[in-house]
Amino acid sequence: MKGFILSFTLMGALMATRPTFINIQTTEGTIHYPTIISASDTDVIMAGGNSISLMSINRVLAYGASKPLLPILSAVGCGYLGYFPGCLLGIIVFPEVMSGDSGQSVGFAFMALSSAILSGRYAYLKTKHKITEKNKTTVFMGGWSLEQKRDFFKSVLTPI
Repeated sequence: MKGFILSFTLMGALMATRPTFINIQTTEGTIHYPTIISASDTDVIMAGGNSISLMSINRVLAYGASKPLLPILSAVGCGYLGYFPGCLLGIIVFPEVMSGDSGQSVGFAFMALSSAILSGRYAYLKTKHKITEKNKTTVFMGGWSLEQKRDFFKSVLTPI
């Protein structure tokens, strides 16, 4: 049972991601849901090869950084609880397991563990979504220097 809980904890830690940008307001307009790859000395490079000049960025709305502990605990708890319906379904589909037939135990174990994994993943994603929705942060960069903007984007893009 300890290995079961440990595997869910590690799965939750691997699914943790860094903050996501909702939009970037520039002097030319607003860019919604940008995928930023890196930040150079004068530009922010986005997916697809597009770049935004750091001088033109006025405001950034982003999901704030959140601790992944609550989503991980949620995934572990719901994964543990999701194991039991999988066992019941496994007994219904493979009734020979109750009589001690070891040939059906692989299918039974697959049903029980797959229901636990699906339940844990669903709980992790829902909890993480709720937490990040509440942690939206607006960063006004109107009076910032070029170096401050560059350092902000580089610090946000480093892995957590």
